Amino acid sequence: MFVQLYWQLDRGVFHWFMKTAATKWKEFKAELKKVYDDDMEDDELYALCDPRVHMDDWKWLVNHWRTPEAAVSYKLLAHFHNVYGGETNCLINMT
Repeated sequence: MFVQLYWQLDRGVFHWFMKTAATKWKEFKAELKKVYDDDMEDDELYALCDPRVHMDDWKWLVNHWRTPEAAVSYKLLAHFHNVYGGETNCLINMT
């Protein structure tokens, strides 16, 4: 049994939580990405910062999404999404 700071969790619950947290994190990043548009100025994008995201982190994300590496990753993801009908269980590092 894992003893956390406030709760006691058995191994199965802990592993379920960790797996679910990773999925939720990816979904959250995808929701953030929906407001991003390459044609927008930085100030416009900064104004769209989600209240749950620290402004420094949001600025980092905006700058990251403008990099060529991020553009390639998202093009690959879109390709797999189209080919496999939304099943994107591939090894692409999405930030």
